[in-house]
Amino acid sequence: MRDGIVRAIYTSNEGRNDVTDITDIIESITISTSLGSQSGRCEISIIGDGASFSLGSRLQIFDGDKGIFVGHLMSVSMQEDNRFTATFYDQLRYLRNVDVMVYKDITASDLFKQICNISESLAHYKPGYRGQKIELGTIDESSYKLPATVSEGKSYWDMMRDAIDQTLAYEGKFYIIRDVFGKLEFRDIETLKTDFVIDDEGTGIGYDYTIGIDRNSFNQVKVGYEDSGEGARKWGIAYDQDLIDKWGVLQYYQLLRHRLSVPELDKRAEQQLLLMAKPTRDVSLSCFGDFRISAGCGISLSLPKVRAFKGLNRFYVTSCEHHISCDSHTMDLTLAIDNFGG
Repeated sequence: MRDGIVRAIYTSNEGRNDVTDITDIIESITISTSLGSQSGRCEISIIGDGASFSLGSRLQIFDGDKGIFVGHLMSVSMQEDNRFTATFYDQLRYLRNVDVMVYKDITASDLFKQICNISESLAHYKPGYRGQKIELGTIDESSYKLPATVSEGKSYWDMMRDAIDQTLAYEGKFYIIRDVFGKLEFRDIETLKTDFVIDDEGTGIGYDYTIGIDRNSFNQVKVGYEDSGEGARKWGIAYDQDLIDKWGVLQYYQLLRHRLSVPELDKRAEQQLLLMAKPTRDVSLSCFGDFRISAGCGISLSLPKVRAFKGLNRFYVTSCEHHISCDSHTMDLTLAIDNFGG
């Protein structure tokens, strides 16, 4: 990729921690982000001997002076034709670690900060311990206070997903976690809108649009809590009769680990129904690349010839893949309709 679009800097974690510009030996780069439990990932295809790459070593990708990815080597795949693929993950990978946490009356943003400082707290009990120090970036503070919760045997990511789901139900705001060049951020998705527009006059390459009720669309919600003291489960139920008449019953079920009264369960069910009683709309498309775009960013579509998009122009990115070679930069995006905020 000599004189290519980006620059790749590799730092070995063995010996003297040598720093090497490996741009010239890279054939292609794919940088992927998503809003699911997947870590941000960078795959590089290289001609040469992959054995010289050490697991855990660091890769940085730059667009000019701007850093667009930093991660650690997690796997190397080698082929017979003297080519190999190296896969690097960003810091979100470390949220897959499993632990136990007990908390109450804190917000999702507070929980996020606690999780990112786990290594620091362990060093308190074990002097000399040097675990993974997760660096924090921008944090948009949430306001909903989480109920008393014991999360045992769950990954940090699953703990945060539960906290984010509760916050969305009660606060009406959708928060995401992302890695921005080595710093983890906790962001309100409304703050991540961009002026990037995909149109049918040169920006877009191709698209696929799907609307349906088979995935994440529900017209009845049942939320429960098991009261160990009374030895019984309590339920909150909410439903949309008009949608039941149209779709049949599509029920969402959730058993909570924290104590709620029946009125609180009913309120939780009603708030969950408000978010879910609608069809899902997904757009998959390819377009020319822009490094400002990653999972969570808000973009606009301007495709007046496509009747399905009439009145729908605000979307957010649920997954993004940047494909980079010597003289080409494209993106594969999956979008969802922006139902958050006005």
